[in-house]
Amino acid sequence: MTEAAKVLVVDDSALQTRIVGDALRTGGYQVNAANDGEEASRVVTNWQPDAIVLDVVMPGLSGYQVCRALRQEKATAHIPVIMLTTRGDIEAKVAGYGE
Repeated sequence: MTEAAKVLVVDDSALQTRIVGDALRTGGYQVNAANDGEEASRVVTNWQPDAIVLDVVMPGLSGYQVCRALRQEKATAHIPVIMLTTRGDIEAKVAGYGE
């Protein structure tokens, strides 16, 4: 039997983290959470997720900054990242594609 894929959910909203995490667990994924960009970096290093769901707007490091840092490291550049945001403006969407 194969081990379930590991997904890291990064969001400064505990409610949003719980909602996304619960949906992923229901889908059979292992889930870990981080509350901000700095914590996400530590979790990625120690837990090595298969994918990341990343909020864009967070205190400290933004989701864009976290994603950029992940892409610059050989050990994490391959991890798929889903950017999650409540922002609906076109500039936010275009910026996410650049990461």
